[in-house]
Amino acid sequence: LFRTSRRQSDAAPPDRRMSSQENHLRYVVVALIGELQSYITEMLEERADELCDSWDSLGPVQKRYVSVQTRRRLSRLIELVAESDLVENKKMEQLQACVHDCAAWYETPSLLARSAYREKLEGFLADNGTKAIDRAVSQFGNCGLAFFNWLSKNYPRYRGIDDLLDSAIALRNDIAHGIFNRRVTLRELRVYRVAVYRLIGRIDAYEKAV
Repeated sequence: LFRTSRRQSDAAPPDRRMSSQENHLRYVVVALIGELQSYITEMLEERADELCDSWDSLGPVQKRYVSVQTRRRLSRLIELVAESDLVENKKMEQLQACVHDCAAWYETPSLLARSAYREKLEGFLADNGTKAIDRAVSQFGNCGLAFFNWLSKNYPRYRGIDDLLDSAIALRNDIAHGIFNRRVTLRELRVYRVAVYRLIGRIDAYEKAV
């Protein structure tokens, strides 16, 4: 997408609000932020693959994973089964089985790891900026510092990258919602692209830091 964007004209036709190049660049912004979101989501899925048999032995991010999966499953069932439906044996058994399964996830978390009801927790960064990223990534750390605090302490040249990332995420959200509040240039996209891929490398280093 980025290579294609560079080959497009940067002149807007008389009847258009933006050039072909800018239109393509906006697609790149959405894909770029999506790449970062997918990376963090996959980190979470890897932790979920390692769920053990004891709740007390789980790390904070794994406990949150079990809790979110439980809430999502119960919420969906409650939406489908109205209180007035609970005069039917089938509906009552459906609710009982769901509650039983979710309770078992807390007793033996590894059951969730191989459950057919386990779902990928995507979309949790959809409309949020670096605060959401900081909260999400910090759950994977063992060094006692939140991710961006660790990054600032150990990699001073990355100071300010959170503001840059917030700008990219805000632009992505505008594009996703069909809002046209600001332009995007090829130069800006190059900066965003470098920032995101360098940030992914630092997330990997943070996860291994002690």
